[in-house]
Amino acid sequence: MLGRDHRHFDAVSPALVLSNSEVGLGSLAVQTSVWTGGCTNLMVINERSTRKYHVGQRAELGEEVFKLLTDQTRRLTDAALWAQIGDICKGAFEQAQFDAVCDKLEATTKEDIGGDPAAVIELTAEKFQMSNEERGLVLKHLIKGSDLTRYGLHAAITRTAEDLESYDRASQFEVLGGKIIELPQNEWQELALAA
Repeated sequence: MLGRDHRHFDAVSPALVLSNSEVGLGSLAVQTSVWTGGCTNLMVINERSTRKYHVGQRAELGEEVFKLLTDQTRRLTDAALWAQIGDICKGAFEQAQFDAVCDKLEATTKEDIGGDPAAVIELTAEKFQMSNEERGLVLKHLIKGSDLTRYGLHAAITRTAEDLESYDRASQFEVLGGKIIELPQNEWQELALAA
């Protein structure tokens, strides 16, 4: 549970986003995430996510070398990949890991935006390459959320994901929300104090 003098308490839950390449590129992504019940937003935690290219061995080794691999070697390679994916999935739901994420989120409720909110959004949009329309939506959600903290900015960004027509762009905004939480302190201060 997150609180502070937030307008409501946010119940958060661990989540996973699993995706596989739809166009035959062979990539499999597992992204650990946090789902916020108060506003039904999803935030992806990049530092605990992975993307694997499960047909990458063929490209990395070359076609002729790949042909030399035995079925057993290919099975072992696949088993190693799935073991890694399994560990990431399991870790996303381990209590200690999730508590650490919640502690990080709660700490951001105390990191105020000290600058002009419109300038903060302008600099954030520039840093994360948002369009003018996206920037306007983030500002709207920051104002509606009435939470001028790092947590509030992350929530405004992840809430904006729901307004975007493109699924891919909405997914990118869920990642951007996580990036706000994960920003090093000096980069956060640069954003938070924008004038």
